[in-house]
Amino acid sequence: MGKEKKAERGAVKDLLKYLYVLVRQDGLSSFLLLMIGVLGVGFLLSSIICSKKVIDVATHVVTGRIEWGLIGLALLYTGNIILSILASKIGVHYQTTLYNRLSLHYFSGILHAEWKAQQMYHSGDIMSRVGTDIGDIVQLVVRTFPQFLVTLLKLASAIIYLFILDRRLTLVLMVIIPIVLLVSKLYFKKMRKLSVLIKESQSVVRQYFQESVQNAGIAKALHIEDRMKKELVKKQNDFLAHVLSHNRFHVFSNSVLSFGFATGYLTAFSWGVYQLYGNEITFGTMTAFLQLVAMMQGPALGLAASIPAFIAAYTALERLNELEKLPREQADMSLVQPSFRIEKITFSDVTFGYETGRQTLSHANFVFERGKMTALVGATGCGKTTVMRLLLGLVSPQQGTVTVSDNKSGFPMAPAFRQRIAYVPQGNYLFSGSIRENLSLGNPDADDEVMKKALKMAAADFVFSMPSGLNSELKEGGKGLSGGQIQRLAIARALLHGGDVLLLDEATASLDEETEQNIIHSLKAHGKDKMIIVVSHRKQVIDVCDKKYVLNFL
Repeated sequence: MGKEKKAERGAVKDLLKYLYVLVRQDGLSSFLLLMIGVLGVGFLLSSIICSKKVIDVATHVVTGRIEWGLIGLALLYTGNIILSILASKIGVHYQTTLYNRLSLHYFSGILHAEWKAQQMYHSGDIMSRVGTDIGDIVQLVVRTFPQFLVTLLKLASAIIYLFILDRRLTLVLMVIIPIVLLVSKLYFKKMRKLSVLIKESQSVVRQYFQESVQNAGIAKALHIEDRMKKELVKKQNDFLAHVLSHNRFHVFSNSVLSFGFATGYLTAFSWGVYQLYGNEITFGTMTAFLQLVAMMQGPALGLAASIPAFIAAYTALERLNELEKLPREQADMSLVQPSFRIEKITFSDVTFGYETGRQTLSHANFVFERGKMTALVGATGCGKTTVMRLLLGLVSPQQGTVTVSDNKSGFPMAPAFRQRIAYVPQGNYLFSGSIRENLSLGNPDADDEVMKKALKMAAADFVFSMPSGLNSELKEGGKGLSGGQIQRLAIARALLHGGDVLLLDEATASLDEETEQNIIHSLKAHGKDKMIIVVSHRKQVIDVCDKKYVLNFL
């Protein structure tokens, strides 16, 4: 139990440190929002004092001019409206810029994380964390935390002024505060557990929804639409159950607090009525009593209402920290000098497996050389794509070495060498946007002539017959194009890269034999100064290669 409490305190401390860092990065906006809140408290307290004065003048308890008091009230209320407008304008700008900054931070972290570690998380789960969880943290920093500080100030101001008016009533009402703190502590523990369950079940729903949309065509082909809908409803019901459980506890806790505050208000009202009846206070003081008690109740309820936001942000930070702690790739760019050219890549006694005890490659030895086209051959699942990942530095050997050499020296394969490697994956992934934008990912400086040359070499002449040519828009994943057209565009993009090494992982599998032969011969003819490594099952492709390595199941 002691360790649990220590861990909890440590986690809260981490959250406060993180909030401090975020606030410090945009200190001006945070300061302005806080100052607006402080001014708002000043205006509110001043309006209570002013209204007491006006009522006392109206009831002839004191002398003075009512007009000045009413003008003062009007100015204070107008000031509050102006402050609300300013707070809204600053808050929206701060909220959006902070959300964008955090999204960019975690997006960058995910992109630069080690590939193997990244694969432990479902893309839908990552989207949930980067979307919803960042939103919870931003809400806390921009809205809840400044309001929390202002609420504390408001509560302290109300207590001090009420103490000046009547010490005994203040002491009676102060009994409520320990009750609020006790309920908040119990509330925090329970709500944290429920908040974790809600976020986890929400991620499950998003994961399933994302996969279903991505594979809608397969669902139709298998005629399982109704089954998938039922499965989604089941996951949504789990999410709903956690939300309702969260809501029940929240409503119960708020009801207890509201009952306590209602009791406090009734106590103040009764106290004031009896003192007013006995001519011990003025009607203006009675009004001030009620306003101050309301001013105490509002902040106290506000503090209780802010607890869910703190819990949501606390849970969100824990989930985002898991992404933050993903090991980063060590890309030492000094390894790749402008004069460096990859002449040879050597696999020496390489062993690798994705799961403990299960090896995909065992004591593999390969030599890939510049100016030669090498085929990797073998049955599906025997490790050909794994070799590609080792060549890209996405994974590292568990035993043995992968060495990249020029004419002078050799270095262990590292992420930095990717800038000299062009890759066409099995999926031949294209991004949403124009064909020009997709091709420019291979070389952002390529002009139209260079792009057209690459398209011709990849037998992607169909682009020239499209109405918008290079400016033709592609849908997600290249939808609307055939598998062969997608592959040819991916090959053209790789050719524009201009690296020393070209990796083709089943890159021509969707093409007819004639087109495939033309592309392979074209690549070999124009790539005499490149190292070309091809994964293929087709004999006509393998026969064109200078050498081949056959991989077998372990």
